[in-house]
Amino acid sequence: PGNAWVTVKAVGSGLFALAWLLAIGWLVKLAAWWWRRVKWRNASLASVVHAQQEVKMTYDADGFRFEGNYFDSGFKWELFEYYTVHKGSLYLFTIPALYESLFFAPQEVGEEHYQALVRLAKERLKQFPVG
Repeated sequence: PGNAWVTVKAVGSGLFALAWLLAIGWLVKLAAWWWRRVKWRNASLASVVHAQQEVKMTYDADGFRFEGNYFDSGFKWELFEYYTVHKGSLYLFTIPALYESLFFAPQEVGEEHYQALVRLAKERLKQFPVG
C-alpha cells in the first residue's frame, strides 16, 4: 500500500517535469522565431532605407504617372472628383473617401509644375466645397 503512493508521486512528478520541459522548449522556439523575425524586419527596413530610390512623376491632361526603381503606377484624372488648394498645397480627392487623396506642394514638385497641376485640376475637377 505505501509503495503505490510512491509510484503515483514518481509518475506525477515525471509528467510535471515533462510538461515544464515541453513548455520551456516551446518558449525557446517562440523566442527564436521572434528573434529571426526582428532581424529580418530590421534588415528589410535597412535595405529599403539605404536603397537610393528615385521617384519620377509625370503628368498630362490624361493623368499622373509615378515611376521608381521597383514600381510603375499611374492615375487618371477621372479617379478624382474634387480639388482644393489649402495653405499653398493642392489636394485631389476621390469620393466618397476624403482620406484617399493626393497632395502636391510647390516645394516638392517645383513652382512651375505646381501651377500647371492647379490649372489642370481647375479644368478637370470640381472645387471642393468648404464649410
